[in-house]
Amino acid sequence: MASTLAPHATPVLGEEVTVGPPVRRVGQTVHVVRDLRSDGYFQVSPREAFVLARLDGTQTFGQIEEDYEAEFGKALADASWHQLMGLLYTRRLLVPPGESPQASQTAYDRLREQNTAGRATPARLTRVRLPLIDPGAAIGWLQRRAAWLLHPATAAVAGVLVLLMLATVGAHLPALWEGYADSWTSAPLSVAVGVVVVLLSLVVHEFTHAVTCVQFGGRCREIGLSWRFPLVTVYTKVEDIYLVSHRWQRVVVSLSGVLAGLVVLLPVFVTWLLVPAGHPVADTCVVVLILGAMAQLVNLVPVLGLDGQKALSHALGVWDIAAESRSWWKAVLRRGPIPAASGAARWVVPVYGLVVMILLSVVTLWTLWVAGHLLLTGEVPW
Repeated sequence: MASTLAPHATPVLGEEVTVGPPVRRVGQTVHVVRDLRSDGYFQVSPREAFVLARLDGTQTFGQIEEDYEAEFGKALADASWHQLMGLLYTRRLLVPPGESPQASQTAYDRLREQNTAGRATPARLTRVRLPLIDPGAAIGWLQRRAAWLLHPATAAVAGVLVLLMLATVGAHLPALWEGYADSWTSAPLSVAVGVVVVLLSLVVHEFTHAVTCVQFGGRCREIGLSWRFPLVTVYTKVEDIYLVSHRWQRVVVSLSGVLAGLVVLLPVFVTWLLVPAGHPVADTCVVVLILGAMAQLVNLVPVLGLDGQKALSHALGVWDIAAESRSWWKAVLRRGPIPAASGAARWVVPVYGLVVMILLSVVTLWTLWVAGHLLLTGEVPW
C-alpha cells in the first residue's frame, strides 16, 4: 500500500551530501554518508542508503517506494518515511522548512565544531596522533598540476622501475647490509643524509595518499605524526576513502604512498650503480637505500594497522580486517553467530586472525628468550 506521501516530490539532499558504496563492518553492510555543510560523517544501512541516493528532487515518494519494494521486497509506509525524514532533519542532512539562511549557517557551524571534536583520536599508551597541517589547499594544487603522475601508465612504469631497484638491492643485500651496519658507527654523515632522505620520502608518501584520494573524489584535511606501537610514522587522514566508489580505487589510495616513497629512492639507486664501490658517495647511497626501503616496505606488513592492512581490507570490501577477524574468532570461541562475509573475505578473515595469533606468540616467546638470556649471561644472544 502506497504512503500518503506517494504523489509528492521528495526533498533534495543537495550536492553537499554524498552517499558512499557498501562496506562490510563486523558482519553488517554499511554506507558512509558525508555532509560538507556540517563536516559530518554517518553510517547508514543499505536500505537507508538506497533511499538517500534517490532524494534528488526528480522523483516522487511513490516512485521511490516502488523501487524500494522491488529491491527489498518490503513496502515503505508512512511510519518508515516519518522515521527517516526525522533522522535526516535531526542530522541536518535536510534543512528544516522555513529556516532562515543565517540560522542554518549558525546550526551548521555548531555541528561542524562538534563533529571535528568528536573525530579526534583519543591518546592511548600504544597510539597517539599529533596533527601538524591541513594540506587541503596544497593537495588541490598538486592534484590539478600532477594528475598525469597518477595515470595508470605512469604508475606501471614507476612500479617496474621500483621492482628492478628492490630486486637488485635484494640480490646484493648481504654485502650491502654489512656496509649499512658499519655506517652507523663509522659514517655518521651518511646516516644523517639517509635520515633526511627517508623523511623526504615519508612526506612524499603521505602527500601521495592525499593526492590520490582527491583524484578519486575524496578529500584530505590532516597530516601529522603518529605513535603506533612500536612505530613512529607520518599519517594522512583520508576519511573520504570510504566514499570512493570502487574498492580497487581505495586499494590504490592505500598503496600509492609506498610506491611514491620508493620512487624517491630511484635517483639514489642510479647513483649507487654509477659510483665505484667503496666511494663515500656509494656508501651514503647504501645507507639511504636500505633505510629508505625499510621505512617504506614496513608499511606493507598487513598486521601493523598501516597501508598493507588497509589495502587488504579494501580489497576484501571490509572496513578493517583486524576488527573483522577479532569478531569472527570471538564468535567461534563463544559459539555464537558468526558474522557474515562474502567472497574471499569468508576465508581470508579467519586465516588472518590465525596468522596474527601465531606471529604474536612467536614474537612473545622470542622476546622472553632474549630477555632470559640477557639476564642470565649479561649478553644478547647474537
